[in-house]
Amino acid sequence: MSLSIVKAWWELPDRIAVVFSRDIGFVPRAEISSDADIGEFSVSRAAGRDFSKYTSYHIENGAITFHLDGGNFCNVRTSPDAEYFVCGDFNGWGGAIGNPEWKLRKAQNGSRALTVPIEKLAPTRRKRYFKFACSDGRWLEPRADLPNFERDKDGNSNLRISLDKTGGHVFAIAFQKRAPLSAHVRLSFPELGLECAVSPAQLLLQSSSGAPLGARLENGDTVFSIFAPRASAARVIWKIAGENLGRVAEASKDGDGVWTARASGDLSGARYFWSIDGINRDNTTRFDHNVKIPDPYANAMDAAAGVSIVKFDSALPRACSGFTPPKWHDLSILEIHLRDVLARARADISEGERLTFAGLAKWLESPDCYLRKAGANCVELQPIQEFTAARRTDYEWGYMPIGWFAPSSCYATDPERASQNADFARLVEAFHKAGLAVVLDVVYNHFGEPNTLGNIDSEYYFETDFAGGFTNYSGCGNDFRCSAPMAKRMIFDSLEKLVLNYGVDGFRFDLAELVGLGTLSEIEERLKKIKPSIILIAEPWSFHGHIAAALRDTGFASWNDGFREFMLSYALGNGGFGGFKYYVSGSQNIARFAAQTVNYLESHDDKCLFDRITRAHDNPSEADLRRYKIAYALVFLSAGIPMAAEGFDLARTKRGKNNTYKDGAANALDYARAMRFTGLCQWLRAIAKFRNSESARALKIDGAVPDGWIEFFGARESNAACAMFNAKKESPARRVFAAFNPTTSHVKIEVGEGLAKNFRQIADIDRFDTSGLDNPEPPIAGGALSMPALSMSLWIEK
Repeated sequence: MSLSIVKAWWELPDRIAVVFSRDIGFVPRAEISSDADIGEFSVSRAAGRDFSKYTSYHIENGAITFHLDGGNFCNVRTSPDAEYFVCGDFNGWGGAIGNPEWKLRKAQNGSRALTVPIEKLAPTRRKRYFKFACSDGRWLEPRADLPNFERDKDGNSNLRISLDKTGGHVFAIAFQKRAPLSAHVRLSFPELGLECAVSPAQLLLQSSSGAPLGARLENGDTVFSIFAPRASAARVIWKIAGENLGRVAEASKDGDGVWTARASGDLSGARYFWSIDGINRDNTTRFDHNVKIPDPYANAMDAAAGVSIVKFDSALPRACSGFTPPKWHDLSILEIHLRDVLARARADISEGERLTFAGLAKWLESPDCYLRKAGANCVELQPIQEFTAARRTDYEWGYMPIGWFAPSSCYATDPERASQNADFARLVEAFHKAGLAVVLDVVYNHFGEPNTLGNIDSEYYFETDFAGGFTNYSGCGNDFRCSAPMAKRMIFDSLEKLVLNYGVDGFRFDLAELVGLGTLSEIEERLKKIKPSIILIAEPWSFHGHIAAALRDTGFASWNDGFREFMLSYALGNGGFGGFKYYVSGSQNIARFAAQTVNYLESHDDKCLFDRITRAHDNPSEADLRRYKIAYALVFLSAGIPMAAEGFDLARTKRGKNNTYKDGAANALDYARAMRFTGLCQWLRAIAKFRNSESARALKIDGAVPDGWIEFFGARESNAACAMFNAKKESPARRVFAAFNPTTSHVKIEVGEGLAKNFRQIADIDRFDTSGLDNPEPPIAGGALSMPALSMSLWIEK
């Protein structure tokens, strides 16, 4: 094996770590070239523990020691009681989970390690692979920039053990002086014929500042500040209305990497952008002074493809007080897109207003507004932070953000005058007046294109692999480095502004697995100090992994994809009694409290639920409609937070289309379907409203689901099943009984005599009447509930 340098990086401002491809029997002489004065230096062999900080293992004296360093993994659970195991191709991978022989031991300093003889790795091969796993079966995903990161043929990310590297391939170079972040340093080892550049990433990603950012008014002048730690020059180019040529304000840099420029006078309403320059010696920076960089902290932009508008914080609205969102266990969510609900609305609004925050706010004033009639008490609004639509009339879902502090100019009545700030605040107030809480869908896992944030410092703001390229577990071209201090600050600051200035009641985090458990926990802590009632929901997956189980230890709720897939299967006549009980009772493997699971069957992504049930979009069979009702009944009659998608009560169809990200015509709600499917519409709205009523109190469990709270009844040799809530009568809440038969056969289920005596039926598959149904024949006889094929029934205690 030929000798090479695997990686060299600044470990401290006065220390470089160097990793060679194999052991070296002597300490090599080094020569260094740099454009900074870094003084004298010395070379020494690094200790094994220093090596394991980056590789999670080291070999010494015939033994291998595995070290779990939380900073090397993207999804380490925060609980100090969690147990971790070493799993690899030498011990059966997942078969080692729970085996005390491979359990990491906790040291007094809180670190975890395990030392075993090298023979236990059966060292017949030069390379072995391993990962760490939690006792609940969750794999820890290593960072892609670790020097021993490798992906196997199936796409799994693992850590490589090189048995011929015992630590004799790691060296440290210590300096008398501290190196600046912008220093370019090259190492050469003449005796070995090797040389390489030194990576600054380790130090770079510790850089932070508490200085003000964005545009502000200071002593009568407009001051602009931006964080760009490795830039060599920065300037603001600005102009006021009517001017063609931009004016320039040169910026100076402080010791923490913040550049600040000053322009005389109050420039409110002026257009501006940053021009940032630096030396691009490798692919970790993309400096280009010709690129117009919008201010990441700008409160407004004149267009998605445009520039920033000077709008000081003092000019922003303040959230109106007086609205209290429902408690989490009382929530019932409707996911909506602003333009989907407005496009074909039968409302007294103009065509232009159908594109805007103001149009929706105006429609919400009407008692005939769809959102007032659908039965939810909370809307989950798809992204409204500035995104990549090239023109104001272009349709997008909004999941390609380019300005986290600026409400979308596409939705403004007058983007030239930056009306979007006030427009969005008035929309939130209109929702509140209509009795609807507002959860905002936010995207912090990646950045839109053109990625101007990458022109500020691509390595600081974006996750990179070992070769320095962007990782892409978001599937959108880049993954935002949410753990970097100033990236994290950007997230915190923008979320706080959405709460304090606009009155948002909560957030749903897109691809939250990439945001990371640590950052999510800090978000929870910060926002609950501002607004204790804040609603926090995670989409707990990405192409990288799934963290629903890990979120159990936090205050986040999770979109429950297990519920989505099982309950659809169940409604189609498949799925067993065990799965039915698990999901109806609140998915307790991932939910510490009932409201930690968001139960849903469809969202903006992928096909509509109706299209997954039938291809007869306009002429479905009676069986199709019954299965659709059963499916949504399972959403509203299970423990957890129910979430419906816009148009759920309209038998919404997108004609089988799977990805309608930019297809406004396919996504626009067709309200005429309410007349085409009148009975279905009325029935679904009735069950949604029932969920929000006091009669359904037994379904809305505050805290963990108590043992015995739900009693289940199953049919012999059938998928049909029933659930009784508050079964032991341990609460004043009236008991609720729900029964489902998704099969094509008539069944009878033994439920006892008490149901007929003490309950009244309020719904079957065709009817919904909270005062009680008048049945032509009694559905219960001899303690057995008779259920026709493809049916359900709902009963409440008298």
